[in-house]
Amino acid sequence: MDAINSPRLLRHFLGGTPETAGPAYDSASALFLVGPGSPPTLMVHGTLDTLVWHLHSVRLAARLTESGVPNLLVSMPWASHALELNPNSPSGQLTAYSVEWFVSATCQ
Repeated sequence: MDAINSPRLLRHFLGGTPETAGPAYDSASALFLVGPGSPPTLMVHGTLDTLVWHLHSVRLAARLTESGVPNLLVSMPWASHALELNPNSPSGQLTAYSVEWFVSATCQ
């Protein structure tokens, strides 16, 4: 289920489909913007996310690693989009811990 009709929103936001507005889609994708100078990147993603596929984060993590950019992907198998909305939930607590750990590990 696509709760907010993501394809329609993307068509409106980017001015067409991937076939008709390819450069706009490419410029909106972090995957195509990664390079050796990219900043350290933390991704916290629920595998049940129906708005942004978990696979996108997996691909981004691989591209960052290939470019030598410090990164961490924390996958939460029980979580969906906005998993950190409740800071007291398990997802919220793991997100906060991940941010603290990643910042201390990469921004020394």
